[in-house]
Amino acid sequence: MLGPYELIALLPTLEEHAAWKTRERAGHRRCAAFDADGTLWREDLPEAVIGRAVSDAQIRPQALTPFNELLERFGKPRAASAHDAWTQLSWGYTSGTLHKEGAARGLSIEQVDREFWGSYNVVFAGWEPESLMTHTRKVMDSGFGGQIFAGMRDLLAALRRRGFRTVVVSAGLDLPVRVAASYLGFAPEEVRGNRSKLRNGI
Repeated sequence: MLGPYELIALLPTLEEHAAWKTRERAGHRRCAAFDADGTLWREDLPEAVIGRAVSDAQIRPQALTPFNELLERFGKPRAASAHDAWTQLSWGYTSGTLHKEGAARGLSIEQVDREFWGSYNVVFAGWEPESLMTHTRKVMDSGFGGQIFAGMRDLLAALRRRGFRTVVVSAGLDLPVRVAASYLGFAPEEVRGNRSKLRNGI
């Protein structure tokens, strides 16, 4: 729980409050925007959600083609299954092999990072939105919910009492972030993340 001095440091002074009242009469509203990973909770939500999908063998066949295309881009052999392809990619990234192969092909570290991180979303190819949201709730309820920073609920409640609109802006996939943020009282329309493309509902 945040102490009184920490809360005082975060909340506006009386002068700032009066200035905002003037702005509100003109149609403005105070807003407190939060990132997700490392701000609302300690660990990385995408890694937890993907890790659970991998351990439960839930990577679907629709992910195989884009994974294999990425493996070939880094000079790796094609995999026979989506699960094996993800295992090769994630090991290659953590071991530094992808960066080494990328450099040999003229790719910068940043380019390799972007291409690998983009593959996170491919893990959920073939999933219906509700399946992904249910999966994220299982992750939250099986331990990740305990990663929410102590005092965060108190801080958010204090901000909301004082008229702040609280929002989340994340580079993570929108549906998992939306589910996790709901555990802190954020409404779906108060959360923005990277949207997935849907085709025939998946």
